[in-house]
Amino acid sequence: MLMIRHKQGISPFSYVNRIAGFAGKLLINPSSRGIYLREASAFQQSTEKLLMRHVMKLDNSLTIVLLLWTVEVDPKFHEDANKIEELAVFEEHIELHSTDSLVVKAPDYLLLAHNGRTFNVIVNPTNLADGLHYYEVYSIDCKAPWRGPLFRIPVTITKPVAVTNRPPQVSFSKMLFQSGHVERKYIEVPHGASWVEGTMNTSSFDTTRRFFVDAVQICPLHRPLTWRSVMTFSSPAAKSFAFKVVGGQTLELVIAQFWSSGIGSQETPSVDLKVIQFIFV
Repeated sequence: MLMIRHKQGISPFSYVNRIAGFAGKLLINPSSRGIYLREASAFQQSTEKLLMRHVMKLDNSLTIVLLLWTVEVDPKFHEDANKIEELAVFEEHIELHSTDSLVVKAPDYLLLAHNGRTFNVIVNPTNLADGLHYYEVYSIDCKAPWRGPLFRIPVTITKPVAVTNRPPQVSFSKMLFQSGHVERKYIEVPHGASWVEGTMNTSSFDTTRRFFVDAVQICPLHRPLTWRSVMTFSSPAAKSFAFKVVGGQTLELVIAQFWSSGIGSQETPSVDLKVIQFIFV
């Protein structure tokens, strides 16, 4: 339990965050783990039924999607806390900060009483590049900033690469690897696709290299769909792979070079990854 200091010493309470909001067509259940946007539907224009989402049209070609989340902060006291001396008089003057206000916005200030308080967090992922992004909303006691953040709200956004060409395929070129290096790529699997075929092409090394390849899709109401393989290259070459996918869900594709692979070598291998095609069956 987080113990935080009050005027009269150490107050026996911690902060509990509950977060609820809409991401795409799925209601994100209240959770203390923060805000997590993963699927491509969270970055697209919403329907009128999604009341928690705001869409701003600047012109005929540009649309900004703003996602609204409700955060509840609830201080938790010890069971033996005095209701008159501790709970009734409890009051925290909190200043809220965002690590990037262009993407994540929150109110500037919050007055927190013993029965908790709610506020809104707006996430604007419109201008983010493809890939993984992390932000935080954190709170500071206005009267005692030296205490540091009282609570944090993590905001994790994975923006997948949209597959728009025909036939549907995507490539990632000249990824450089060293021992233990990890590359994560996020791909928006086209609707209706059930299989994916790809090729991993290596070059620019002189000793045997081993790579771990892992793929995962998080599917609502189902276990995550996973696939993994270990690929060993004794010399520059190309190897193909194929596995099942679910259309319309973000595919996280991870490539990592083994920590013990290439030790003692000065060469930095280059990897070209080409997802050749998505198969519709």
